Amino acid sequence: MPTYRRLTQEELKHFESEFIDFLVVNGIVSDSWQQMKMDNLKDANEVIDLFSDVIFEKVMRKSHYLEQRLKNQLFCFFFGEEKAELMLVTFDDNINVSEVNFDEMILKMNDGSGLTKINYQTKAYSNKREKEMFDLIESGCEVTQGDIFKKLKAYYLKQSN
Repeated sequence: MPTYRRLTQEELKHFESEFIDFLVVNGIVSDSWQQMKMDNLKDANEVIDLFSDVIFEKVMRKSHYLEQRLKNQLFCFFFGEEKAELMLVTFDDNINVSEVNFDEMILKMNDGSGLTKINYQTKAYSNKREKEMFDLIESGCEVTQGDIFKKLKAYYLKQSN
């Protein structure tokens, strides 16, 4: 049973050269792959599931930051070795997160510009790190470089001292 989901056809096309390499490494040459797809679709699907797991695992291991923007909340996550960290910013109802310039917001946080609250939390993993990240991505988070998380955490730590 796959750990993650199967790559879509579009995603598979994006990873075509990696898939060919994966087949070769696993002793499946072009002719036998074509034959497997025609004669044994179940085995072919299992190969695709295994390849999908390899790709998702690789992406999750390289990623550390996720973000999700809801109507008036911003969730910024950092996934370290031992635990996940969350910076949650909640805005007044009249502010739409999708319209906020976060660089300006961080510079003006003390001016009462509609920021309601910053909440910082940590959580030990209850599942495998990569699986927890994947589940958040599937629920709407996006992988980022962590710029906003880093700025928010620096601000939060400065205010906490």
